[in-house]
Amino acid sequence: MTRQKLLTSFLMLIFLFTACKKHDQPASAEAFDLNNVHLEDYCIYANFRTANGGLKNHVYLFEFIQGNKLKVYTAESDRGYQYSYVIKNNNTLDVEGELYIITFNQGEKIDAIKHSNNNFLYERPVLIKKPQSNQLDGKTFAGRYYTPQDVDIHNKDLIYKFLPNGKVEAGFDVNNPVRTESYNLIGNIAATTRITGMFDSYEIMVLVDGKLEVNTRNGTITPSRTEYGTFTIR
Repeated sequence: MTRQKLLTSFLMLIFLFTACKKHDQPASAEAFDLNNVHLEDYCIYANFRTANGGLKNHVYLFEFIQGNKLKVYTAESDRGYQYSYVIKNNNTLDVEGELYIITFNQGEKIDAIKHSNNNFLYERPVLIKKPQSNQLDGKTFAGRYYTPQDVDIHNKDLIYKFLPNGKVEAGFDVNNPVRTESYNLIGNIAATTRITGMFDSYEIMVLVDGKLEVNTRNGTITPSRTEYGTFTIR
C-alpha cells in the first residue's frame, strides 16, 4: 500500500471515530421552563416548621388551579386559602408578591420554598402529578399520632378507612370506627375534613410516596395544637 493510501485510510479512521463519539453524546437537556408546564396538573407537598422551634411537622399542600392561581391547604381549615402567582425567570413562582417564592431546577424538581417570614421553613418539598383517579378510595391506613412534643397520644394505632362514597372512617378497630367524616378530595391524592363533635378541629391527609402524612388541628384544648403522624397502608 502506498504512503498516500495509508494516509487516506488513517484520516478516514479518525473521521469515523470522531463521528461515533459525537453520536454517542447525550443531547443537552432542555432548560426547564415553567411557561411550558401545565402546573394545574400538579400539587406540591412540604413539611413546615419554624426556625425558632415553636412549630414542626406541619403538613402543607399547594394545589395549582386554572388562572395562575394555587390553593394552600393545612390543618387550619378544610377548604384552604387561594392565592395568585406569576412566573419569573422561567423557573420561579412568585406567590402573592413574594409571600411564597418557589424555585424549580432541571427535571421539574423543587429547589426551595421560601416564605416572606424567614422564621417559616418548608422542607422536603415534593412535586406530585395529580393522578386521574382518587388514590385514597378503598384504602385503609394505620399509624400513630403524636403531640408537637413527640408524645404518643393514643399508645396504639389509629386507623383511617376511606370509603367509596366520599367518606372516611377513623378509629382503633377497622370494623368499629369512632367517627365517620365526609372529606374534601384534593388532586386525587389528599383529603381535608372538619371533625364532627370537636370544636374548630380539622384534618389534612396527603398521600406521599405511598404513605399518608396527616395533621389534626385539635381545637378542643387550650391552646389548640397540631398533632401529626405518618400512616401506612394496611
